[in-house]
Amino acid sequence: MERKYTLKDIAKLANVSDKTVSRVVNNEGRVKKETKEKILRILKEKNYTINTYAKGLTQRKTYQILVVSDIDRDLYPVQRTSIIINSIIKEAGKHQYKVVLVNNLDEMHSNYFGVLERGYFDGMIVLNSPRNNALLESVESLGVPIIVSGKNDKFTFVGTDYELGAYLAAKYLFDKGAKTIRSLLNDPAWPTHIEKINGFKRALQENGGKNEVEDQADIVGVFNSKDVYQYVEHEFQNGTLADGLIVSDDFSALGAIKAVNKYRIPCPQQVQMISFGNLPISTEVYPELSTVEQDFHMIGQMLVQKLLDRMNGQPVSSLKIQTRLIIRESTL
Repeated sequence: MERKYTLKDIAKLANVSDKTVSRVVNNEGRVKKETKEKILRILKEKNYTINTYAKGLTQRKTYQILVVSDIDRDLYPVQRTSIIINSIIKEAGKHQYKVVLVNNLDEMHSNYFGVLERGYFDGMIVLNSPRNNALLESVESLGVPIIVSGKNDKFTFVGTDYELGAYLAAKYLFDKGAKTIRSLLNDPAWPTHIEKINGFKRALQENGGKNEVEDQADIVGVFNSKDVYQYVEHEFQNGTLADGLIVSDDFSALGAIKAVNKYRIPCPQQVQMISFGNLPISTEVYPELSTVEQDFHMIGQMLVQKLLDRMNGQPVSSLKIQTRLIIRESTL
């Protein structure tokens, strides 16, 4: 049976103090480069592993993070949500944290609130949280630090700068000659969509407020690709299809792609379209989608980093990750 080396064993082999080895293991600094390299070499040779559970007992930490997903309400969880979750798991692992994933806030409340009360988790990350801020406030009252994704007025959040993204999209369409632009949204009261509306309005104002049938600039209640398809189909058949469309996400925009192909609507000559996300699917359709890029990998990383800072008692502020416009075949 392979011998299990302890921290004291490593210290003896390296001819240094236990504290010096501990500093290297915990990446705390204050160790000479040569000494650190020597210790790291011995750690690797002896296949030393950290006893995270024992470490947690001594430091009053469990080294576990609870992540509340919205994967059950995401029509395409293998894309946006999974990218963020995989990034969270990878980033947390760098700091010896394990991730426990639950599908939604209801499941968290039913099955995990008790263990949160007993201190089994050091912190919690919630994806797309505004549906139940009251529940999150009750969790935070237990002393559990919380960071959320998207946009939230009550909790520290990490998300895309949606206002900038919508502004860039609308400005580009105006600059390319679009006269009537429609922003297709599902819930206009959702915080991220409020940001998109604000960005759209800013571009509209810079364009001199010129947008035909302005009271219909924001089309709401468009929840998925089927809704977008039916909207484009209806507008085309009635001869009222706008020459610029900004769709809330890449997958919903597939409905517009389907409609322009079915009815052979020239795109981008007759109608230009821009979506949000820049997921891989945006380049797997024809015409390829121009899109507002969202860095889902960075969102996951920063959610973990912000949570770690909060758990360590450091001041934390919300972060809007800047975005850029990716131009492809669906626009001029």
